[in-house]
Amino acid sequence: MSSLRLSVKLLEAGFDEAQIQAMDRGQMMAAWAEIVVAGKDKPPIAGVIGYNPDLERKRLQFKIKRYKDQKAKEEKDAEERRAREEKEANERKIKEKRKTEERRLKEERAVEEQRKADKIKMRKLKVRKKKTKKRKVKEEKKAEE
Repeated sequence: MSSLRLSVKLLEAGFDEAQIQAMDRGQMMAAWAEIVVAGKDKPPIAGVIGYNPDLERKRLQFKIKRYKDQKAKEEKDAEERRAREEKEANERKIKEKRKTEERRLKEERAVEEQRKADKIKMRKLKVRKKKTKKRKVKEEKKAEE
């Protein structure tokens, strides 16, 4: 061990700085050896940590509670997600039915408009036929005269 490190160790053990500076390396080694033999070179142990059954039981109960709370939250979230997806699916079905109904009504209107147009054409055709027939009859009468 270096002299500097040895002096730091002696300071940590409780020696005065002036005392350490007055010592030579041999005296410092001897002082350190006495500290090691006395067992004062190791830092004091903060306390013995033991097993406490009550503390362990409380810790376990806390973990169980936390696990149950987490599971309940996950189940709640899953249920909310299922409800939201079901609602969205129902909304899609309603929207699709509405579109289908709108298409059907549009087609019915188109068919009805076509019928009206055809009816008008038929009337016009009948009127033309009558006019043509009248003209032929007039032409025949003129031709007979």
